[in-house]
Amino acid sequence: MDFKMPLLSLPNGFPTEIWTEASPRREYLPQEPWFLVGDSKIKQLWQAWTPSPPLGELWLDVSEQKKSMAEVLTCLEVWSQMQLSRQVVIVCVGGGVLSDLVGLATSLYQRGLRWHIWPTTLVAQVDASIGGKTAVNLGEAKNQIGSFYPPARVVLCNDFLKTLPSAHLENGQWEIIKMALLEGDADWVASLSGRLGQPSVVASLRADIERSVLAKVAIVHQDLRDRGDRKLLNLGHTVAHAIEAASQFQISHGSAVGFGLLVACTMSSSLDLSDFPPSLIDQWIVQLRSSQLAWPSWDQCAPFLAWDKKKENITGEPSFHEPLPRKGERAILVSCSLQLFEQAYRKVHARF
Repeated sequence: MDFKMPLLSLPNGFPTEIWTEASPRREYLPQEPWFLVGDSKIKQLWQAWTPSPPLGELWLDVSEQKKSMAEVLTCLEVWSQMQLSRQVVIVCVGGGVLSDLVGLATSLYQRGLRWHIWPTTLVAQVDASIGGKTAVNLGEAKNQIGSFYPPARVVLCNDFLKTLPSAHLENGQWEIIKMALLEGDADWVASLSGRLGQPSVVASLRADIERSVLAKVAIVHQDLRDRGDRKLLNLGHTVAHAIEAASQFQISHGSAVGFGLLVACTMSSSLDLSDFPPSLIDQWIVQLRSSQLAWPSWDQCAPFLAWDKKKENITGEPSFHEPLPRKGERAILVSCSLQLFEQAYRKVHARF
């Protein structure tokens, strides 16, 4: 099939094609037989588009609370009952929770099927769909069962984002701010922060999405299995994952990342790595306050840090190989004590 050149120029050997379009196009669906796994929330939208029919389809009612092996087994059982072969391509249409669990299922079925992602949320477009991490939760521990299994293709369609409520868009904006902070680009951070929560923000995000994706691709390409610099992509996420778990996943991933970035900036300042403009920190706090979320205390969050994959030691006082931001410079990985996390968390929490 003759595709137009992608808008995103990727490194040679990167395992995923990434195509960007304003609207869905049928030619981006597989030529081979394919099976659809979709988020039930976008079923009507997808069917209104009326793409070519798949071999079969499975619509799941997904949430962070349901991101478990039970949902993975549902996929595996349906595929087995249909006797799908390894010639079939799995097409995942939905947000990051769905692509995380479908990716894990595809990596397991017959030791691996090819798969594509059509991410429908901003978080999924800029983060979850890029890089090949798949995972489900194990009880209260986030992303404990997973694999590295990149999709063959990701299709980013701007029209999907137009259907999202503003809170969902803000979730993704925090992930893009994370990338700007990681890159150390103060102007980009300020531009993104100024658009947090604004109505009709989708139209202004196209270039930011592409830039964020390319920045992530560059890191992942050098460290697919998360042994080195890919850990930088977890900026703000150690605390974010603990917040999600402590709130029983009532606080969204994006909002938790926003709080986690505040903690990371506070830790960076306390180590004299960098100081961030008080006006920027105030802007983030005002935006997060507007959601009127019940942020868990440090004592509620601390137990969940024990499951974090960046924890460095098995016994004794835990420490973490943590990415910390620097103004005007790229973030760096620093060994951080639990006490440092606690001091920064309590300082940020006191402002809510």
